[in-house]
Amino acid sequence: MAQISLQDIRLVDLDLNRVGLLQRLRQKNLAAETAVCVERARYVTEYLRDLSTDAEPMELRYAKAVRHFLSNKATFFPDENLLAGTTTSKYYGAPVYPELTGLTIWPELDTISLRENNPQKLHREDADELNLEIFPYWMERNILERTRKKFNNPDCMRLFERIVFFLASKAGTISHTVPAYSIVAGNPAKVVRMRFSENEISILQSIEWWNWDDSKLDSAMPYLLAGDVSALQAFSSKYDLSSEQGAESEVASRRT
Repeated sequence: MAQISLQDIRLVDLDLNRVGLLQRLRQKNLAAETAVCVERARYVTEYLRDLSTDAEPMELRYAKAVRHFLSNKATFFPDENLLAGTTTSKYYGAPVYPELTGLTIWPELDTISLRENNPQKLHREDADELNLEIFPYWMERNILERTRKKFNNPDCMRLFERIVFFLASKAGTISHTVPAYSIVAGNPAKVVRMRFSENEISILQSIEWWNWDDSKLDSAMPYLLAGDVSALQAFSSKYDLSSEQGAESEVASRRT
């Protein structure tokens, strides 16, 4: 039976000052820059786009894509670190998951390294790869778009998108949403002016035009583009009345 050689197994007498290696690793972690790693996104995308077929079951395709990534990822051992294996090829890296919510960083590929707060280092060649080769493949294939199409953009999907926007904005130190239909600028952001009057904003919020079906939105497009809120409200009332009358006529014709 093995014997315990430590006088106090609680290690109360040990701290970072007495364990030099742990202290050095801690200092390196605190000093390291956070870096975006595109390695996983590169190899998963490469396999699904170029090396697989839709004839295979989805579960098998993704399993093989992960195997392709693990077989090709760079081997990375930080100096003095006795723990083998990392999730990225960066010392302090953040992997990109384009099939999930990774596309939320697409608009800031050119600026993510320059954030005043919480910058994420991204090399130019990696940003170009995400922008031109990886993200375009996932535009219609990521889980958000698939869910939206399969379930006709359900309420839970719209709520999730708002949460994703909120979480993404926290990285840029945007801590609050802005007033509806306001134009904001600056850092910190300030309201420059409102797009519509208070009465017009109240009308827009009451008719909830963003929840209209595609047919109604297509018909309303001239009013939306013109920014004429009164005309948009009048159109909505007439459209809904016409739809109700059409439905009543169809029911009556079926009865006869």
